[in-house]
Amino acid sequence: MAPTGMATAKTTLANLLLADEGSFDRFRQELEEFSKFARLLAQEQVAQELKLGDMAYMIGVPVVHVTELANGGKISPHRVKGPWELPYSDAQAEGAIDFGAASTYLLDLREKLRDGHEPLMDILSAAKALKPEQDLVIITTFHAEPIRRLLGYRGFVSFAEKLAADHWQIRFRHRARASTKRTESGCCGSCGGH
Repeated sequence: MAPTGMATAKTTLANLLLADEGSFDRFRQELEEFSKFARLLAQEQVAQELKLGDMAYMIGVPVVHVTELANGGKISPHRVKGPWELPYSDAQAEGAIDFGAASTYLLDLREKLRDGHEPLMDILSAAKALKPEQDLVIITTFHAEPIRRLLGYRGFVSFAEKLAADHWQIRFRHRARASTKRTESGCCGSCGGH
């Protein structure tokens, strides 16, 4: 078992599993949300990539619950059930971002999903490969809220749009770019307005 208090939100899932093989079973027993992602999270490449904070946001539970379990503890019996604040929003609907002005890195995942392949690593690789001026646009067969939460935790805002029953488009923009508001002249204002 990992020493109590050693695992943090920045600990990779792989390092935790190497130090404490029982952590996976604790997650499965204590977090019903974990069960639907267990097969994906058990994959070596995914476990090496995801930190405990990433995993918490992806499965939709507070990070503190994940780190408590990772350190051999139990979740408080007064665990809050139900919605909690997610680090993403439909920013365009709120008028916060002009998503139409950016270049895009398009990732159409519909065929992979229909063939039963898990595209998480494709999405994470694409997000890492983005140029500063690019947005990531993924096309999926469902509303990929776990990916929105995960990339939200990693600093992205997003906007999801349902185009048909099995056709969703989700645009991600790094929060640093999203917070830069353009003036009428096209300047973000950080240069003094010239």
